[in-house]
Formats: sequence, structure tokens, C-alpha cells
Amino acid sequence: MLDVGFFEIIIVALACLLIVGPERLPVVFKTLGILAGRAQNYVSKVKSDVEKELNFSEYEATKDELKDFGKKYGEELLSLENEIHDLSSSIEGPSESLSEEKIIRFHINSPRLSWREENFQLKIRERVRARIRLRCPKKSFSP
Repeated sequence: MLDVGFFEIIIVALACLLIVGPERLPVVFKTLGILAGRAQNYVSKVKSDVEKELNFSEYEATKDELKDFGKKYGEELLSLENEIHDLSSSIEGPSESLSEEKIIRFHINSPRLSWREENFQLKIRERVRARIRLRCPKKSFSP
């Protein structure tokens, strides 16, 4: 951080020895050590307080997101639950439309067909169309 080497430390120590004197030098170093410890303790306390605040703000943000999620998807879950309940109650009751065979007509005047007959008619139509496509491919006219 400060990039102080051994040589710089020796120069600072010699300057302190000349300025302060050999009698008061141990007292000065002791006081500097105590002040450095207090500063380090203060910095660590501030750092821990900042981390606590950040964690608390992240906690609050997460709590708000969870509340929004609950509001958003809770209503959808309730509506889905109601739909499932309605569907299950409609299936449980006797239904005439499920027991009857469905009647289908291809056009207005066509005879009434069941599902089996309709599928048979559709398969025949597809086979005829496929044969026609094979026998009579579309010709492109070039001018």
C-alpha cells in the first residue's frame, strides 16, 4: 500500500532517535503503537457496521421481492386452484355430452357422421388427394 522498505524504516528510526532522543524514544513508540491499534480497531468497527448495513439492505430488498412474488403469483395460484376445482366438479357430475357419441357434419346437407365414420372419410380424402398429386403434378407455366 505505502511501499515502504527496510531501508526507509531505518531512516525514519534514525530521524526519530535524533529528534526525540534516546530517553523518550520508547515512550513515543509505545504511544504510536497504542494509537495505531486504536485506529485499526476503529476502522474494523466501521467496516463491520457498513457490512451489517449492506446485509440489512440486501435482506430488505430480498424481503420486498418475496412479498411482490407472493402477491403476483398468489393470485394466479388461487385462480388456477379455483379452475381446477370447477373442472373437477364438472367431471364428477354426470355429463350427457361425454357419454353420447359426437355427431359431426362436413357441410350443411351432409349425413350425420360419428367420430369413427368421420375419421374414415378424412383418411379416404387424404389418400385420394395424395394419388392425385402423384399422377397430376402442377405444371408451372413459363412465359
